Amino acid sequence: MTVPFGDNVSRVKSTRDNIIFKYNKKDYYNIGRTSITNPFGRKIFSYDKKRTILDIIKNKNRVDADVFSEAMKLCFRDNDRDLLKMSKYVIYMNMEE
Repeated sequence: MTVPFGDNVSRVKSTRDNIIFKYNKKDYYNIGRTSITNPFGRKIFSYDKKRTILDIIKNKNRVDADVFSEAMKLCFRDNDRDLLKMSKYVIYMNMEE
């Protein structure tokens, strides 16, 4: 579960020990954030494909090599890739290197 830095998640951690929290800077917590409907009909928040790919690239040293490789293949095969939007995400997330 992704939360912004500073959010207090201790209550959730104390009741559900199987949830892994990933903290993001508040500056780019909402970048690529979208809502989807789960199988039970409830609205949940998620990140779009572009943001997910950039998170994988940013954390490539902590991601399994096979997962990284497959994500890159899928990204470049995707006909819906919006490179302008991705480049904006890169700038917002300070990944220009």
